[in-house]
Amino acid sequence: MIFNAIRIERRVERANNSTFPASMTPRTFAPIELIRSLDNATSRTVSYAPLLSAPPGIVMLVLENPVVHVWISDQKKSAHDLHSLTRVLNLEERQRADKFRFEADRVRYAFARSTLRRVLARYINRSPENIVFDTNCFGKLYIKDRENNGPLSFNLSHSGRLALIAVAWDRLVGVDIEEIRQIDNVHALAKEYFTIQEQRFLLAAALRSKVQEAFYACWTRKEAYIKAIGKGLSIPLTSFDTSLPAGTAGRPLNKSPDAPAVDTWWLSDLSVPDGYAAALVTEGAMPVILYQSLD
Repeated sequence: MIFNAIRIERRVERANNSTFPASMTPRTFAPIELIRSLDNATSRTVSYAPLLSAPPGIVMLVLENPVVHVWISDQKKSAHDLHSLTRVLNLEERQRADKFRFEADRVRYAFARSTLRRVLARYINRSPENIVFDTNCFGKLYIKDRENNGPLSFNLSHSGRLALIAVAWDRLVGVDIEEIRQIDNVHALAKEYFTIQEQRFLLAAALRSKVQEAFYACWTRKEAYIKAIGKGLSIPLTSFDTSLPAGTAGRPLNKSPDAPAVDTWWLSDLSVPDGYAAALVTEGAMPVILYQSLD
């Protein structure tokens, strides 16, 4: 979350009563947005196993390009307490959780990291607590034993009570979710971090009293992009534009000098509960997005 870098205060507040879209049913495959790939994905065979209430390692999920799984997990619906959440974490993660001053922050961090482990365990033949992570020099997570897990790519974001995880096969992926909270100096922040085109989008939204939603939409798109590349804030936020034409849910992005080996990126806005904004950026052409719920 980049908001820490620009000193926007994150406060721990009581979760609101937002719900998942009606078409999203817990413990089932529940696509609420099926986007066909530009490179004739309809002619390709996409196979996957059903998500059942079975221990990880028994029922495995098969993922094939161009499908991207987007997992949404709601801490409010989780029956796990802090002790059960930290049980699957490694020593470094538990120590990091302990450093948070407030209990709510410790629980939120442990919830997000344990959810990530539970999700990834469904794709690799390993229990959640035995997954070993490493990071690149910019802090992006990856599974350390890459040779035995194939080109599995993933990214985690959490905000408020929600954890959001994107999982893809053989393509880089970045995701971001933000709880929409009132920001007083929206236009000042936009002038510093947004392109001219994105600032115009914000001004148009202000005429419809949607400036907060528009700001977070732009912000999550930008963060998803730099997370997909994996270089974080070393990439100037004004160096790329993520504005979307009205009525569209995604578009290709220009080739980035920060990832010269990747010819094409695709940006997608995501469907998330009211009060949140989220975006996904993937390497390659338009993905097929399948939404999942772990709750």
